Amino acid sequence: MANFSILLDWLGRVEAQRERPAAGLLLVWSIQLKLSHGNRAGAAEALAAYGKVMARQGHHAEGLRLVRAAHGQVLRIGDGHFETSVANDLGEVLTMLGLAEEAATTHEGVLRRADVRPYERARAEAGLASARAVLANAEAKTLDDSGPRH
Repeated sequence: MANFSILLDWLGRVEAQRERPAAGLLLVWSIQLKLSHGNRAGAAEALAAYGKVMARQGHHAEGLRLVRAAHGQVLRIGDGHFETSVANDLGEVLTMLGLAEEAATTHEGVLRRADVRPYERARAEAGLASARAVLANAEAKTLDDSGPRH
C-alpha cells in the first residue's frame, strides 16, 4: 500500500502541473493512505502539495492554510527530509500570493540547512530568486507611483 500512496502522490503532483481537476482528489487519497499507514510526514508533504493546488485554483486562503498546517506538522515531527520539501512548497505559495518577504525568509531557511537534498536546494534557490524578483518589482512600482505627476 505504501507504494500505491506514493504513486497517488506523484500522479496528483503531475496532474497539478497540468492544471487538471483530478490533482486534488489524487492528493487527498494519498494523504488518507499515508495517514492510515502511520506516515505522518509523507501525509504532510502531500497536504502541502494539495494546498498548492488549492492556491493555484484561486482558493488562496485555504491553500495557504493547508500548506502552513503541513509545515507545522513536519516541524513537529522533526523529519528533515520532508521539512525542506514542505518549506519550499510554503515559500512557493507565499510568493504566488504576493507575500514575498516571508517567502524569501522561508527559502533562506532551507538554504541554511546542512542536510538539504540537491533537488530541494535547487528549488529553494529558484524560489528565493522568484521572491526577490517579486520584491524588486514591488519596489520599482512603489518608486514609479511616488514620482512626479503632471
